[in-house]
Amino acid sequence: MNDKEFKALLDRYCNGDLNDQEFVAFETAMLQDASKRAYYLRYMNLDAALKEGLVFEEEGKVAAVTSSLWLRAALFLFSLGSILALMLFMNHQSRRHNSLALQESDELSNDGVAIITKALGIEGLAQKINIGTTLKAGLLEIPKGMLQLELYSGVLMIVEGPAKLDLIDPMRVVCHYGQVRSRVPTQAIGFKISSADYDVIDLGTEFSLKINQVSGQADFAVHEGEIELHNKQNALLKSLKTGESTAYSRGTLIDSPLAFNTTSFEKLQLLYKHQDNQKLLQWHNYAETMKTKDEVVLFYDFEPENSWSRTLKNKSVQQAMMLNGAVVGCQWSTGRWEGKGALDYKSISDRVRLDLQGVYGSLSLSAWVKIDSFDRWLSSLFLTDSYDRNEIHWQLSDKGEIILGVNVPKVGNTFSAPVLTPEHLGKWCHIMTVIDQGHGEIRHYMNGEQVHLRKINVTFDITFGAVEIGNWNSTVGKDNIRSLNGRMDEFVLFNRALSREEVSDLYLQGKPD
Repeated sequence: MNDKEFKALLDRYCNGDLNDQEFVAFETAMLQDASKRAYYLRYMNLDAALKEGLVFEEEGKVAAVTSSLWLRAALFLFSLGSILALMLFMNHQSRRHNSLALQESDELSNDGVAIITKALGIEGLAQKINIGTTLKAGLLEIPKGMLQLELYSGVLMIVEGPAKLDLIDPMRVVCHYGQVRSRVPTQAIGFKISSADYDVIDLGTEFSLKINQVSGQADFAVHEGEIELHNKQNALLKSLKTGESTAYSRGTLIDSPLAFNTTSFEKLQLLYKHQDNQKLLQWHNYAETMKTKDEVVLFYDFEPENSWSRTLKNKSVQQAMMLNGAVVGCQWSTGRWEGKGALDYKSISDRVRLDLQGVYGSLSLSAWVKIDSFDRWLSSLFLTDSYDRNEIHWQLSDKGEIILGVNVPKVGNTFSAPVLTPEHLGKWCHIMTVIDQGHGEIRHYMNGEQVHLRKINVTFDITFGAVEIGNWNSTVGKDNIRSLNGRMDEFVLFNRALSREEVSDLYLQGKPD
């Protein structure tokens, strides 16, 4: 960044007009250039702003602190660069939020009524669903397959297609047609499934309901407990207890034995486990193919040889032994499927260290992560220690943005929109960034879909050196904690730019459900 560009950003900073991307570029410029720090201090008259004797030498180092206990503590903990970064960040955040106090209107809210916890053989859904997807009140149509829903009231439901339901709220569902099995805990007694002619009111039970799409006949069966069948005038039509069944057609009750088979929750669990085993087998086949590709520089499958292993093995044929990662602090855990490995990042010290040499042009970075929370402003995916010229930083922001930093003039940081929203926390997500110098592009992807495209008009070499996955061994200062809070169970680095179709295929090969 030249002096003219820096001064323009400084003017905008003072006016409170910097966006997040400009702010990071402004901060980086000062951290890397002592003359810009000195200019900033003169411009802002920092001595007057702090009111007490914080004196800076010409090169920007602290010479003396005379009185404030807070300043003495800050100088003990931070270098000048980190003080500036902290001050800028706090000022920027306060400008953005206008207040340090969290107002009621700022709080996150959730207008969902249910969560999808299992899915089998789903086809033809109008909306895209994944395990953990939150469903809002409204219409749910399932042409084919089964969904397991957990309503916020605690009710557990299996819906078998073809089915059409209206989710009214956590205590009421309207069933137009289809097959539903519900398990209702004591906390949700009174849960109601309605139709145009009747209401089924649960008294703490497990029961099944099947409504014929053509005739409208409804069949009921109680597996355990008791339900009541009421008409629309709330008159009790019939009470059913464990082992009893009935049918209702054109306003008439028909006493008959259970005439339809339902999938139990236990059977669904077995079917789901079988599906998981098939997905894991599919992934293993994909992994064996990935290992043999010359374009794959790093392939970490996060499959340890034993529970006490502290080595993350590079399974690529490319210099495999030289590129094994050293696991520090992280613990082995379960990945996308039972039987699949992952590393759990919890402590601010957790990381994987490696040394990656060589010069690269176009690159593709791919990772499967499950973020538990964003504990800090930036969370590391793949960061070089020093961030020297031509090195990259790949990370996530606390707003859920994917960020690629390239220490090359006119490239800098490339931000996606916030794509990791609160509903993605605790779920496996595929994050990918492609540096495509052949087409002059940097592309960010989330779960196989492109979420950001930036055109670049310069070409550059990329180097790495000492690198960390999931943290940052910063040479700038001890304040730069960028530890990941969550799990990672696959990381791949390609030495070329993958196409959009290849990124989508990569996601589908590893999609956990």
